[in-house]
Amino acid sequence: MFHQGRGNANFTAAATAALVLCAVALFNMFNYYPKSHNVVVVKESSDFNNCKVPAGATVFTSGKDRVALVRGHNLFICGKPGHCLFGFMKINVTAV
Repeated sequence: MFHQGRGNANFTAAATAALVLCAVALFNMFNYYPKSHNVVVVKESSDFNNCKVPAGATVFTSGKDRVALVRGHNLFICGKPGHCLFGFMKINVTAV
């Protein structure tokens, strides 16, 4: 889940809660301020690690996005400049 406020945030608790929900329903809900953030689906771990938005990536911008997960790793980043790289706004959700 992306933080709705300003500044850096610790996403461990939110991610843990999201993972419990995801394990049952196989979807993730992202809530964020849409004028400041977005959710980009990243398929390659190198793009995730380098916070790179690949050409043709799926980008969610509503601020209340329900994203279907696939089994295995599901990689998401904030595509706004600097948010992923310097704000650590990325999450790797593993669906089993």
